[in-house]
Amino acid sequence: MARRPLPDLLNGPVTPTLVNLSFPLAGAMLLNSALGVVDLIYVGLLGKEALAAVALCFPLHFLIITAGAGASDAVSAVLARYFGAGDKEHTERIALYAVFAWFGLTALMMPLGLIFSRTLLESTGADPAVVEMAHDYACTLYWGVGAILGQMILGGLYRGAGDTRFPFWNLMLAVVCNAVLDPLFIFGLGPFPRMGVYGAALATVLSRVIGLGVFSLHIFRRRGPVRFNPRALRWDPEAYSRLWRLAVPGFIQRAVVPVAIQVVLYLITPLGVAVVGAYGVSQRLLNLVQLPAIGFGTGTMVMIGQCHAAGLVNRSRRTSMASVWVTTLITGGLSLLIWIFAPFFVSLFSDSPDVTRAGVLMMRWLVVAQPAAALILLVNGYFNAMGKGLYAMLPTIGQRLLLEPGGLALGLLLGGLTGAWAGMMAGGLVAGGISLLVLYYRWRALKLEAAGG
Repeated sequence: MARRPLPDLLNGPVTPTLVNLSFPLAGAMLLNSALGVVDLIYVGLLGKEALAAVALCFPLHFLIITAGAGASDAVSAVLARYFGAGDKEHTERIALYAVFAWFGLTALMMPLGLIFSRTLLESTGADPAVVEMAHDYACTLYWGVGAILGQMILGGLYRGAGDTRFPFWNLMLAVVCNAVLDPLFIFGLGPFPRMGVYGAALATVLSRVIGLGVFSLHIFRRRGPVRFNPRALRWDPEAYSRLWRLAVPGFIQRAVVPVAIQVVLYLITPLGVAVVGAYGVSQRLLNLVQLPAIGFGTGTMVMIGQCHAAGLVNRSRRTSMASVWVTTLITGGLSLLIWIFAPFFVSLFSDSPDVTRAGVLMMRWLVVAQPAAALILLVNGYFNAMGKGLYAMLPTIGQRLLLEPGGLALGLLLGGLTGAWAGMMAGGLVAGGISLLVLYYRWRALKLEAAGG
């Protein structure tokens, strides 16, 4: 059966083409988050201690996602430029480089995670029983880190070529498998022993293994948009340099997130298990609100990368502008929904009144800043498309390491827990405002470039 044609990123109407490209990306991000959300819903039935254990693991889990997303975005951005320029030899070479990056990251991250996870978890000062459950969860994830990274990096190859549909359906398969395996492993249904928190991590890893297997079968049956051609493999300083300039800043940019989360955990762990559990729930929900921005940021990166490589400067500018209004509209609507129904959403994860009360307070403050914070992801996508990875990472560093933690610490000092979340919200609003100014000046520069100025 013939493959469906890919979206025409160079000639189709800008906004519909961007939406057609980005919605499967946002859906894939939703499914990525759904893997963690499903775990958290089932784990919440074990009690608030189990919920806190998974929350403590969030930085370690996110570090894996950080490495995979950094490599995936670099592969997508560089491949998009070669694909837009019609350079088949370089697209095949980038595909091979992506496989080497997958193997190298796996060899690096697996031992580091297994060796140092307990030390990091104990440093939070959490209850020893919670730390033990968190350690089991983290070690299981790091034994399966190769499957998680492989699924993400191969998805980056497809996205760079403009195919966002197959990665979406591949992740859908992984989520379905995870939803089926979670109750079997966590509660010991049927022939399976009761594994608790460890079972949630095992279900996640096995679902990723299944997704990676389907990806590999699709590629080796030569149905993907990019070919793995061993004859294209040779040392290519230009292609390697482009990947390096995007992958390293991309990793740093995303590594900032688990570091920032760890800082928040250090600040709020003394406030009790219920607050830590509520923070884990809130982070999952806020990630769902940000999914359209992540999808449109990646879609903007791919579309601008191909358009700019093809010399379509004005189309690049219009793509970036369209991404802002569409993303702000969608993220704003989701934020309003979360704000109104915060008690219901938090109660899905825990029946503890303490967790629900802390989670609702947190959500209703932090969700207000999500439309503004979404603009940061669009800035990231724009600069990655232009091959300027250093510029792409600066807004995230400012938001996550300076503005939000600073606002939280000051608010905690002056106004307790309510002040903490109000201060963190203010940090997100300021970061979003700065990002909008950056985009405005970049649009002016593209307009001048298109006019030959």
